[in-house]
Amino acid sequence: MRYHFNFGEVFAYTPWLIKGALLTLELIGIGGVLGIALGIFGAWARSYGPRYLRVLFGAYVELIRNTPFLVQLFFIFFGLPRPALQKIWPALSSQVVIVMLGSAACSQIAVEDLSFAANFIQSRNFRAFESYFIATGIYLLLAILLRQVMRGIGLMLFPPKVPR
Repeated sequence: MRYHFNFGEVFAYTPWLIKGALLTLELIGIGGVLGIALGIFGAWARSYGPRYLRVLFGAYVELIRNTPFLVQLFFIFFGLPRPALQKIWPALSSQVVIVMLGSAACSQIAVEDLSFAANFIQSRNFRAFESYFIATGIYLLLAILLRQVMRGIGLMLFPPKVPR
Protein backbone atom coordinates (compact mmCIF):
# COMPACT_ATOMS: atom_id res chain seq x y z
CA MET A 1 0.00 0.00 0.00
CA ARG A 2 1.42 3.37 -0.98
CA TYR A 3 0.49 6.74 0.39
CA HIS A 4 -0.19 9.54 -2.07
CA PHE A 5 0.49 13.02 -0.74
CA ASN A 6 -2.08 15.68 -1.51
CA PHE A 7 -1.10 19.04 -0.07
CA GLY A 8 -3.71 20.81 -2.20
CA GLU A 9 -6.45 19.65 0.14
CA VAL A 10 -4.64 21.33 3.02
CA PHE A 11 -3.87 24.53 1.14
CA ALA A 12 -7.59 24.88 0.50
CA TYR A 13 -7.76 25.78 4.20
CA THR A 14 -5.07 28.49 3.99
CA PRO A 15 -7.27 31.08 5.78
CA TRP A 16 -7.48 28.72 8.78
CA LEU A 17 -3.70 28.29 8.81
CA ILE A 18 -3.15 32.05 8.65
CA LYS A 19 -5.71 32.69 11.38
CA GLY A 20 -4.07 30.02 13.57
CA ALA A 21 -0.56 31.42 13.01
CA LEU A 22 -1.72 34.94 13.86
CA LEU A 23 -3.40 33.73 17.04
CA THR A 24 -0.22 31.87 17.99
CA LEU A 25 1.72 35.14 17.67
CA GLU A 26 -1.01 36.96 19.59
CA LEU A 27 -0.68 34.49 22.46
CA ILE A 28 3.07 35.12 22.77
CA GLY A 29 2.48 38.88 22.49
CA ILE A 30 -0.17 38.97 25.20
CA GLY A 31 1.85 36.68 27.45
CA GLY A 32 4.92 38.85 26.98
CA VAL A 33 3.13 42.13 27.66
CA LEU A 34 1.37 40.77 30.75
CA GLY A 35 4.63 39.24 32.01
CA ILE A 36 6.48 42.51 31.53
CA ALA A 37 3.77 44.59 33.19
CA LEU A 38 3.49 42.26 36.16
CA GLY A 39 7.29 42.07 36.43
CA ILE A 40 7.69 45.85 36.51
CA PHE A 41 4.94 46.31 39.08
CA GLY A 42 6.22 43.43 41.20
CA ALA A 43 9.77 44.77 41.16
CA TRP A 44 8.52 48.20 42.22
CA ALA A 45 6.28 46.72 44.94
CA ARG A 46 9.06 44.57 46.40
CA SER A 47 11.60 47.39 46.33
CA TYR A 48 9.63 50.51 47.19
CA GLY A 49 6.04 49.51 47.95
CA PRO A 50 4.29 49.42 51.30
CA ARG A 51 4.85 46.43 53.56
CA TYR A 52 1.69 44.58 52.54
CA LEU A 53 2.74 44.76 48.87
CA ARG A 54 6.25 43.60 49.70
CA VAL A 55 4.80 40.59 51.53
CA LEU A 56 2.24 39.92 48.78
CA PHE A 57 4.84 40.00 46.03
CA GLY A 58 7.28 38.03 48.15
CA ALA A 59 4.66 35.30 48.28
CA TYR A 60 4.06 35.70 44.56
CA VAL A 61 7.74 35.11 43.88
CA GLU A 62 7.54 31.87 45.81
CA LEU A 63 4.48 30.82 43.82
CA ILE A 64 6.00 31.46 40.42
CA ARG A 65 8.75 28.98 41.07
CA ASN A 66 6.40 26.46 39.46
CA THR A 67 5.45 28.60 36.47
CA PRO A 68 6.99 28.78 33.00
CA PHE A 69 10.60 29.87 32.81
CA LEU A 70 9.68 32.79 30.56
CA VAL A 71 7.76 34.46 33.38
CA GLN A 72 10.79 34.11 35.62
CA LEU A 73 13.07 35.53 32.92
CA PHE A 74 10.89 38.59 32.54
CA PHE A 75 11.06 39.10 36.28
CA ILE A 76 14.85 38.83 36.13
CA PHE A 77 14.87 41.00 33.00
CA PHE A 78 13.51 43.99 34.92
CA GLY A 79 15.29 43.32 38.19
CA LEU A 80 18.83 43.09 36.91
CA PRO A 81 21.14 45.87 35.78
CA ARG A 82 21.79 46.30 32.04
CA PRO A 83 25.18 44.38 32.00
CA ALA A 84 23.46 41.30 33.50
CA LEU A 85 20.54 41.61 31.07
CA GLN A 86 22.94 41.52 28.16
CA LYS A 87 24.29 38.18 29.39
CA ILE A 88 20.84 36.56 29.68
CA TRP A 89 19.45 38.00 26.43
CA PRO A 90 20.31 34.91 24.32
CA ALA A 91 18.62 32.63 26.86
CA LEU A 92 15.61 34.96 27.04
CA SER A 93 15.34 34.90 23.25
CA SER A 94 15.41 31.12 23.22
CA GLN A 95 12.74 30.94 25.90
CA VAL A 96 10.44 33.26 23.94
CA VAL A 97 10.69 30.86 20.99
CA ILE A 98 10.14 27.84 23.26
CA VAL A 99 7.04 29.45 24.75
CA MET A 100 5.73 30.24 21.26
CA LEU A 101 6.18 26.60 20.29
CA GLY A 102 4.63 25.48 23.59
CA SER A 103 1.56 27.59 22.89
CA ALA A 104 0.40 24.66 20.74
CA ALA A 105 -0.89 23.11 23.96
CA CYS A 106 -3.53 25.85 24.04
CA SER A 107 -5.28 24.10 21.17
CA GLN A 108 -6.28 21.40 23.65
CA ILE A 109 -8.57 23.89 25.40
CA ALA A 110 -10.14 25.03 22.11
CA VAL A 111 -7.91 28.04 21.47
CA GLU A 112 -7.90 28.32 17.68
CA ASP A 113 -4.14 28.59 17.26
CA LEU A 114 -2.03 26.99 14.54
CA SER A 115 -2.18 23.49 16.06
CA PHE A 116 -5.94 23.79 16.35
CA ALA A 117 -6.09 24.79 12.67
CA ALA A 118 -4.01 21.76 11.63
CA ASN A 119 -6.20 19.45 13.68
CA PHE A 120 -9.36 21.03 12.27
CA ILE A 121 -8.10 20.67 8.70
CA GLN A 122 -7.11 17.03 9.10
CA SER A 123 -10.48 16.26 10.68
CA ARG A 124 -12.17 17.61 7.55
CA ASN A 125 -9.99 16.13 4.80
CA PHE A 126 -8.30 13.20 6.60
CA ARG A 127 -4.89 14.41 5.46
CA ALA A 128 -3.20 14.35 8.86
CA PHE A 129 0.38 14.06 7.60
CA GLU A 130 0.02 16.92 5.15
CA SER A 131 -1.82 19.11 7.66
CA TYR A 132 0.73 18.67 10.42
CA PHE A 133 3.65 18.87 7.97
CA ILE A 134 2.48 22.30 6.80
CA ALA A 135 1.78 23.44 10.38
CA THR A 136 5.29 22.30 11.33
CA GLY A 137 6.73 24.36 8.49
CA ILE A 138 4.77 27.41 9.65
CA TYR A 139 5.99 26.91 13.23
CA LEU A 140 9.55 26.66 11.92
CA LEU A 141 9.12 29.88 9.96
CA LEU A 142 7.60 31.66 12.98
CA ALA A 143 10.42 30.45 15.23
CA ILE A 144 13.07 31.69 12.80
CA LEU A 145 11.34 35.06 12.41
CA LEU A 146 10.82 35.44 16.16
CA ARG A 147 14.46 34.61 16.82
CA GLN A 148 15.51 37.25 14.26
CA VAL A 149 13.22 39.85 15.85
CA MET A 150 14.68 39.08 19.29
CA ARG A 151 18.20 39.29 17.82
CA GLY A 152 17.36 42.69 16.31
CA ILE A 153 15.99 43.96 19.62
CA GLY A 154 19.12 42.66 21.34
CA LEU A 155 21.34 44.54 18.88
CA MET A 156 19.35 47.73 19.48
CA LEU A 157 19.59 47.35 23.26
CA PHE A 158 23.20 46.16 23.27
CA PRO A 159 25.02 47.50 20.20
CA PRO A 160 28.35 45.80 19.50
CA LYS A 161 31.32 47.65 20.90
CA VAL A 162 33.48 49.23 18.23
CA PRO A 163 37.19 48.49 18.83
CA ARG A 164 39.33 51.59 19.23
